[in-house]
Amino acid sequence: MNAIYVKKKYPLVDNDPWKITLYNNFISSFLFFPIMFGFGEPKVVMQSPNIYRSEFWVLMTIGGALGVLISFATAAQIKYTSPLTHNISATAKAAAQTVLGLMWYKNPITPLGGLSVAIVLGGSLLYTLIRRLEMQAKDKEAKSVVEEKQPAIEEKKIAS
Repeated sequence: MNAIYVKKKYPLVDNDPWKITLYNNFISSFLFFPIMFGFGEPKVVMQSPNIYRSEFWVLMTIGGALGVLISFATAAQIKYTSPLTHNISATAKAAAQTVLGLMWYKNPITPLGGLSVAIVLGGSLLYTLIRRLEMQAKDKEAKSVVEEKQPAIEEKKIAS
């Protein structure tokens, strides 16, 4: 749903992924603080010993920068593809992360869980292959239209 909304709002930000990333982060910041104060989190944060360590702030800064870059990559992907392609890509990424996590941490997985991961990855692969074929067909069609118009353009040049 978010990807569809973002795609619709692109004209408001001159189709610029950086601007939409800025606005999303700006609006999120305004929503973050009231929710944080509403649930009494400032007291919990201030009682944490990590809040006074420089390593904590370095890691938080790196995490924030990576978050902005991921947000930009998401906005750019939505701009240059489609909301559906973005959602399928995000789902495939999550499934791939699950596989990597299973391999790294050796967590047990149920047969049904393994089947669901396989279905997601297989479906994503099929979607990718079909979209590739569609794009190749469009490209071939566009090239044939250009080739058909090319002789007419050359005839006009000769006649001039």
